[in-house]
Amino acid sequence: MLIRSVYRIFPRGLTALLVVGFFLIAASGAAAAFKNLMVGDQALPIELEDFGKNVHTQVDYGDSGAVLLFFWATWSGRSLRELDDLVKLDDQYREKGLRIVAINVENQTMDSQDLARIDEVLKDRNVGFPMLVDQKLKTYNEWGVIATPSTALVDRAGNVVFDLSSYPTSGYLEIETAVQKALGLYVEEEVDVAKKPSYEPTREALLHLGLGKRLMEKGFMSKAIPELAKSAAADSRYPDSHIYLGYAYIKDGRGEEARVPLAAARELDPERPESVLLLAHLSASQERLDEALDILLGRELPEPGTEPAEDSGPDLSDVLALQEEGKAKEAVEKLDGIIKAELAQLGLPLEEKKVDAMEKMRLMMEKQGAQ
Repeated sequence: MLIRSVYRIFPRGLTALLVVGFFLIAASGAAAAFKNLMVGDQALPIELEDFGKNVHTQVDYGDSGAVLLFFWATWSGRSLRELDDLVKLDDQYREKGLRIVAINVENQTMDSQDLARIDEVLKDRNVGFPMLVDQKLKTYNEWGVIATPSTALVDRAGNVVFDLSSYPTSGYLEIETAVQKALGLYVEEEVDVAKKPSYEPTREALLHLGLGKRLMEKGFMSKAIPELAKSAAADSRYPDSHIYLGYAYIKDGRGEEARVPLAAARELDPERPESVLLLAHLSASQERLDEALDILLGRELPEPGTEPAEDSGPDLSDVLALQEEGKAKEAVEKLDGIIKAELAQLGLPLEEKKVDAMEKMRLMMEKQGAQ
C-alpha cells in the first residue's frame, strides 16, 4: 500500500535568498529547477491525489524539519537513479526529521498501464515515502518544472532552501548536504591553516577530488572513479589525485588499473606512504612477496632477526622470518595484514564496505551497461 499523504505549504513569497554553498555551486552550476519560484521563495501549495484517487489536503508536515519534493517519471533514467538514492536518504534521515514526498509526472493523462508501471517501480525499490500522482501535470506547470527529475527542499517555515534540476553525478551529495543544513546536522570541515601543502594543486583538481572522495565514502564507486580521473587529468602533478584514483580502482576490484596512477603518484612524491603501501598491497595480493617487500622498503632488506631502523616504516621482522623459513604464503598474509593496518591509519581502509541489495543491483547494472 502506498502511504496516503500530501504536503501543504504556504503561498509564494517575494524575496529570494540564495543558500547554496561554494562546493555545490562549483559541482552543479546551481542551475534553476523551476521557472515559477526560486531558492528563498515560499513553496507553492500542492493538492494532489494518490493512486486511489483520494485527494490529500489535510496532512501537515509541520513537525518535520524539512520536506523534500521529488518530481519524477519512470521513463527518465535519472529519475530512477535519484529514486534509488532517495530510498537510502529516507532510511538515513527520516527519524531525524526529513520527509520525502514523490510526485509522479508520467504523462499529461495517465491510464491504468501508466499507474501499473509506476506501482511496479515503487515495489521493486521498496519505496516507503508518499507517492502522489500529478494528473494533467497541474502542479508540474504551476511550479514550472524545467527538467525531469527536479527536486525542491522546503524548510519548516515553507521556504524553498534548495533546488536541483535533473540529477547530476553530484546529485546525492548535494541533496544530502542541503538536508543536513536544513535539519541542523551539517558540520563544516575544519581546516588547519598551519598545514600548507608543499604543492598547490589547481582548483579544478581539488573540486573533482573532493567530490570523488565523498562519492567513494558513500559506496558509489562507479560515480567516484570518473571524478577522481578528472581530478588526475586536471592536474597531473598532484599526487593525491593519482593516489585516490588508484585506491578507488583497488576498492572496485580493478587492481591492475590501479598500478598506473599509483606509480605516477610514487614518482611525483616518493615520500608519500600511501602510493607505496597500495602498490605493495597489489603485489602481496598476487602472492609476489619479494616484489611487495622491494616496493615497501625500496632498499636492501635487513637481515632476519636484526632490528629495523627507526625510519624504515612498519616492522617486517616477522614477515622476513617467515620468508626465511620458506613459509611464503604465511609471509604474504602477514605482510598484507601489516599493509592494510598502515593504510587504515592513513584513512585508506581496504575492508569491503557493506552495500545494500539495491545498491549492489544498481552497480551491477551500471557495469553491464558500460561493457
